[in-house]
Amino acid sequence: MGIQITKKEPKLGIRAASTCTLNFEDLKVPEENAIGGIGQGYKMAIEVVNEARIGIAGQMLGLAQGAFDKAVTYTYERNQFGQPIGNFQGMQFQIAQAAIEIEAARLLVYNAVRRKEEGKNFMKEAAMAKFYSCQVAQKVAGSSIEWAGAVGFTRETGIEKFWRDSKVVSHLSVPSALLLNTSAHQGRNLRRHIQYSAANYR
Repeated sequence: MGIQITKKEPKLGIRAASTCTLNFEDLKVPEENAIGGIGQGYKMAIEVVNEARIGIAGQMLGLAQGAFDKAVTYTYERNQFGQPIGNFQGMQFQIAQAAIEIEAARLLVYNAVRRKEEGKNFMKEAAMAKFYSCQVAQKVAGSSIEWAGAVGFTRETGIEKFWRDSKVVSHLSVPSALLLNTSAHQGRNLRRHIQYSAANYR
């Protein structure tokens, strides 16, 4: 009766956050406990979706920066042909490209946050920040494994965790909790909105 938390899903990444199925059976919420008022659930859910894009963008930005910092440090510890591999021009080209893309993602995230804090419409800016930050996170995390060589594929450096965590954005465009069906009609509308957002912004 009420809310049941069922199976915890084993995942490739983002393991610190549990992903479980929630079952609702004969659950009754008193009208005075309704958040935002009766009939406002869909509107509130969409607002959360829009704000969640900024959160995801920030998360992926931090992930890209973390992978970059670990991997670049390692390139100056690993020696080949009598010098750190980070000294080779071919490696420096790749590092510079990744640094530029991380900084561009950072500016997109900051701009989306700025517009939200100023009370301006931020939907487009949030979508752009999420789209680009997710791309950068996956690219930089993958490159970081390659820069570290064979050890990057192991758990010794922790670099591989950044790549595993970056893959979640390939499959989720909004937090899973927003997919709950409060009613069949609202559920269809929410899924339609999410599909539209995914097609245009992912």
